[in-house]
Amino acid sequence: FSSGLSSCLSSCSSSWSSSWSSSIIMIIIMMIIMVIIMVIVIMVIIIFIIMVIIMIIIMIIIMIIIMIIIMIIIMIIILVIIMVIIMVVIIIVIMMFIITIIIMVIIMIIIMVII
Repeated sequence: FSSGLSSCLSSCSSSWSSSWSSSIIMIIIMMIIMVIIMVIVIMVIIIFIIMVIIMIIIMIIIMIIIMIIIMIIIMIIILVIIMVIIMVVIIIVIMMFIITIIIMVIIMIIIMVII
């Protein structure tokens, strides 16, 4: 009876130790899985942050390019307006000159006719 009890105890203790070691292995596997999941999550977060930063940089570059294009268009429009104003002023001056010459000629003709 005592030998049967001791054999049962030894078999029970051995099975308990084996289950304990298997539970330790399970805990280690769970820890490894948790670490892998954490690493994957961190990688995904880092990739997302990098994507967001890249998107922001691209948006800023596009905005700068659009601003530069708008500035160039505005400069061209201003230059065209200035050119047109200068042309109009030159034409007006030339017209005034021609008109004064015509008036002078008419006055001379009138004076000649009077004389």
